[in-house]
Amino acid sequence: MTNEAFLEACFGADWQDAHVTSFAEPPEALETLGLRKYWAGDRWRRAWIKPAPAGNNYFTISLFNDDPADGRARRRKKLFRAAHVFVVDDVGTKTDPAAAAKLPPPSWKLETSPGSFHWGYILAVPERDAPRVTALLDGVIAAGLCADRKDPGMKGVTRYVRLPAGRNTKAKYGPGGFTCRLTEWHPERRFTIDELAAPWGIALPRLGATAAGRSRPTAKPSGRDALFGHLDGWGMITGQRTGDGGFMCSCPWTDEHTGGADTGAAYWPGGGFKCHHGHCEKKDRRDLIAWIDAKLRAERKPGLASEDFRDADRLELDRFWRILAAGTCPTSQDIAQLAHVPGHGDVDAMFRAARAILAFSSSRRFQPY
Repeated sequence: MTNEAFLEACFGADWQDAHVTSFAEPPEALETLGLRKYWAGDRWRRAWIKPAPAGNNYFTISLFNDDPADGRARRRKKLFRAAHVFVVDDVGTKTDPAAAAKLPPPSWKLETSPGSFHWGYILAVPERDAPRVTALLDGVIAAGLCADRKDPGMKGVTRYVRLPAGRNTKAKYGPGGFTCRLTEWHPERRFTIDELAAPWGIALPRLGATAAGRSRPTAKPSGRDALFGHLDGWGMITGQRTGDGGFMCSCPWTDEHTGGADTGAAYWPGGGFKCHHGHCEKKDRRDLIAWIDAKLRAERKPGLASEDFRDADRLELDRFWRILAAGTCPTSQDIAQLAHVPGHGDVDAMFRAARAILAFSSSRRFQPY
């Protein structure tokens, strides 16, 4: 099975638009070798990126439109055109084959490392509604397809999966790596995402539920938060609440994540921003503010005005004041949230009030900056 024939079966007449990448180096070493650019990939038809037989060869489950800003191919939700396949990862290792067997027999099985398989399902009709694809991926994971009920690598319409002709050159597989092996190939087996959702009882959103490819927030922060408003307006708030009052969101620096994974970021209204990917470990609310300001200016809109910051910060300061006014001692989490308020004078004033109200000793003073 050649990669060309495989892609043509999956994507039909549009197969040369498939977004692919290829590299011989161990995937885990791209960052240290300064080769992170390979995760960006390109369309098959653009010669420089065509997968080589001895390389790590990947394709995305979806097709994407070129970025209108510069004509480049990018795996971005906002550029999503249609999903053509659904793939279950690591069957036989991380994923229990008995759980995967709830799904119909797949279009292909590909051994990508010893005893670990991709089970792939070709869609009978390309799914052009991104929220339905996302709901399917999230739903089967939450329903128990993965042992820990979470697998960031399986989520999202931008995900990469391996092509049949190629190698897995992770260092643990030794010199030359592991040669991928297509053990089953049934391109005549084709499915709708409703058929794939049915065995798990997943209720997919109605067609056209949202335009951004993510579910909208079920709750909004009280008061006005300018930063949240911009992120939400750009479809970057996923609507999935974290346990401490934050919202999961798309990371502005997804390009810097290994594999371009768009998971692991959260925004706390009036508080802060955190992405758990290694490339973003030093980025915080100040970086987010700068990014939002630059994006607004790139869209030929006014940048973030200073009152936007004051409005956003005031939410956190007011919340802290209500704690003090109730005579309650702030927790370490309450105090830590003030570290994200750039107005040092406001924070100093709040701590002076805290000492007066709660008789804090000078040794209890917290330095958030």
